Amino acid sequence: MLDRLSMNHLPVEIEACLSAAHKFPRLDSDYGYELHVDASSVRVRAREDWGVLAALSTLDQLREGREIPRCVVEDCPKFRWRGLMLDPARRFISPRVLQETLDLMFQFRLNVLHLHLTDDQGFRFGTSSFPQLVSKEHYSPQELAGLVEAAADRGIRVVPEIDMPGHCSSWIRAIPEWGAVREEVDTNQFGVQRACLDVSSPEVRSAVETLLGEVAVVFPDEFVHVGGDEVVSDWWDRSERVRGYKRLKGIRSNHDLQAVFYGFLQDVLRSLDRASLAWDEALHPSLPKEFAVQSWRSLGFRDAALQAGHSVVASAPYYLDLNYPADVHYRYRPDSSLEEARANQQSERDDDRLAHVVEGVAWGTGPFELPSLPNGVESGELLGGEACMWAELVPEDELHRRVCSRLPMIAERFWNGAEAVTETDAYRRMRHQHRRLETTRGFVDLGRSRTEGLPESMLPLLQMLEPVKWYARHLGPQSLRARLEGANDVHAPRPYDASSCLDQIVDRLVPESMFVRECMEDVRSARDLSRWTSGWRSQNRNFASAVQSHPELAVLEEASDALALLADVAEGTRTADRSLAGPYGEVLLPVVYAFCDRGD
Repeated sequence: MLDRLSMNHLPVEIEACLSAAHKFPRLDSDYGYELHVDASSVRVRAREDWGVLAALSTLDQLREGREIPRCVVEDCPKFRWRGLMLDPARRFISPRVLQETLDLMFQFRLNVLHLHLTDDQGFRFGTSSFPQLVSKEHYSPQELAGLVEAAADRGIRVVPEIDMPGHCSSWIRAIPEWGAVREEVDTNQFGVQRACLDVSSPEVRSAVETLLGEVAVVFPDEFVHVGGDEVVSDWWDRSERVRGYKRLKGIRSNHDLQAVFYGFLQDVLRSLDRASLAWDEALHPSLPKEFAVQSWRSLGFRDAALQAGHSVVASAPYYLDLNYPADVHYRYRPDSSLEEARANQQSERDDDRLAHVVEGVAWGTGPFELPSLPNGVESGELLGGEACMWAELVPEDELHRRVCSRLPMIAERFWNGAEAVTETDAYRRMRHQHRRLETTRGFVDLGRSRTEGLPESMLPLLQMLEPVKWYARHLGPQSLRARLEGANDVHAPRPYDASSCLDQIVDRLVPESMFVRECMEDVRSARDLSRWTSGWRSQNRNFASAVQSHPELAVLEEASDALALLADVAEGTRTADRSLAGPYGEVLLPVVYAFCDRGD
């Protein structure tokens, strides 16, 4: 690790009281450390090796060139679970990119990589027992074992997810008899699908037990995630066998049936010396207390699970695929009170940058109907937080930009909790991280949109653009309306599916442009804006010729015209108009709102 971090120009003295107590990090691993740097040496003291690795991450962040400032740092994380979820099931992520992701996680002192390995679109776990399940692009057990080893070398646990009994179209297309009904399934379409496993079938339960046994061999972590989200249970209603099973077992509802299935999964994983984790739809009065819960729909589900005695990972405020600015996520802590959460949710509904999707923002922040659960004898433990990047619209070569344009600030919350710095300082630190990782680790343009191959004359326009927020791109008008009206949007047409080629201009854009933020700061500080406005006008003059050589730019014509008009606003010859922000198709000009705030 020292060689990889280029720290060996100074002697490093390391003292770990419990060195190599475990080969792999665990939930209860100690990441606390003491770091002492003087003119002649670096001294690291930690209780476990994992604290040493956290100290080395800090050391790398402190380094300027080959110089490290003299300092004394004593630090430990606020939360035990500081995670990032990636979704190679919908769009495959190569082992190389996953390895690079581990390097980035190490820089931000994240310690859990959650891999969503199966879904409707793909089954990426290379099971030898059921090879017909396995998608063409997948991970062999050897590749996954290598990833686990590489993760441990950076103090990171790898938690696998095998999502069931819903989100199983890929399973049922491969083995139709595992489905609750015999019906053609679509593994190309995104969104909630009706396909679900026949959980009454002894064959299905036996297969699941075999699969989980294989997973446990490859992944040494104590947790296995079994999904459980968005189960559409009408297949169970239509299945004579499932209905008969419910009558035989005295199961009154499909929610009760799912809980019985999770009791079975709990028994299987317990026999494998593993702990169970599922999304918050699994919450049920009979869900075993040992079952940990990942809350994604709201922090209300976090509190309901905690009160019922479950350990909880909070993800609701940290969905990176929403394309929200970093400060929206940063306002939340995993342990934010519901009162704080409601205030933050109101801020989101009032945020100009989210005005074009305000109905969706309001829908996404609830209120959801919380389950009626008995209070546990003891409250459960809040393990920490996890940021989630679902991959419907994330090509592999954009993954690091989509994640790291905001992840450093979220990771700071997971490490520091309530002691995090102001948003302004957090952005400053994040920009510094982006520059440092570019110059020292080769991660180019983590905070900037990808513009190579496009005319340089268009950079002033491209720098000011961001993709639309929330799920406006994912859903499309019809599915969006169905969701907002509370209707079931299963199989409602969507503009993208698993075969869509993500090669549009909007696919190159980072969720939050640092150029936009820098310009907004200039506007609000009444600085000279001529360095911006000259480019805004020139891009519009050159737009027609740029489109001739790059036709893909044509969709930006209205945005180009609007940005030229904004130059007049900046110079005081035109009144600011919020409509100039767009959206223009699938892109926005959020810098407009800085002028509206100014009162122009």
